[in-house]
Amino acid sequence: MSIDFELPLRLNKGPLGYHIEGEVAFLHLSSGEETVVDVDVLEDVLKVRWHTVVSKNKSRKVLYVSSKGRRKNGKCGRTIRLHQFIGIVKGYPLDSYEEMDHLNGDGLDNRWQNLKPGTRIENQKNRHVLHSSKFHGVRRNRNSWNLRLVMLGVVYHILNCQSEEEAGSLAKLAYELRDVRELPIEKIRKIVRAKHLGG
Repeated sequence: MSIDFELPLRLNKGPLGYHIEGEVAFLHLSSGEETVVDVDVLEDVLKVRWHTVVSKNKSRKVLYVSSKGRRKNGKCGRTIRLHQFIGIVKGYPLDSYEEMDHLNGDGLDNRWQNLKPGTRIENQKNRHVLHSSKFHGVRRNRNSWNLRLVMLGVVYHILNCQSEEEAGSLAKLAYELRDVRELPIEKIRKIVRAKHLGG
C-alpha cells in the first residue's frame, strides 16, 4: 500500500525506552503510560515518534497511541494510530472502509493477537461498556458489583459480588478464559461461578 505521508522519525532526544518480556515489548511513552507490541514489529515501531491520545466516546474514554504524519509537501498530514501502523507493517493494506480493532478494548494493548482488521460497523459491535470500577468488566449496581463480559459486541452478565476486589479478581479470570483459552460463554460462566463459590 502506498501511503501519501511519511511518519516522523524519532527526535534526537534519545531512543524510546522499552523492555522485552518473552515475545512482547513494553514501550515507555512520554505520558508515563506503557504500550505493548510484539517483538517482531519493534524495530519498525521504534523508528516513529509516538504519543498517547484520549478517544472519548459515549461509553468511555480509551487511550490510544498515535503519531502525526507529514505529507511529502511538508505540511502536517493525517494522524495514524499504532494499531493501524502495525497492520500496515504486517502487510494488511487498510482500505478506507477497514479499521484495526482492539479485541479486548484496551487501546494500549497493540499485540497482534489483540488486533483484528474489520469494517467500522464490526469495530462498533465490539465496543466495550462503561464501567464504574477500577477493574475492567466490573460495574457498580447499588449494593453489589456486577461482573460483565463482552464477547463479539454482546455484553453478558456473569455474576454479582459483594466486594469490588473480588469482582475484579473474577473479571480478570473471565477475560483470561475468553482471550487466552477462547472458551464459550457458558463454560466461562460455569468456571467463574465455581470459583466465586469456592469450588
